Amino acid sequence: MFAPARRLLILILILFLMGCAGAPPAGGTPTLEIPLNPTETPVSTPEISQATPGGVTTLRVWLPPQFDPANQTPAGDLFQA
Repeated sequence: MFAPARRLLILILILFLMGCAGAPPAGGTPTLEIPLNPTETPVSTPEISQATPGGVTTLRVWLPPQFDPANQTPAGDLFQA
């Protein structure tokens, strides 16, 4: 009963897969043309400015409670070290 439907499905799948393996389009793929005489452009090096220390910076980091050094946990002790 399902044999004709199964054969039809297999035939459709085979045709679909054959369509995917077809030849490339007639136009082909475009290629990038590189100029024969490239012109040199001057390269400017940017000046690197030195940062001046302005004062003390405080960094606050949120930690889960198991890493809090005040909780006396092994992970907190390891983090404090």
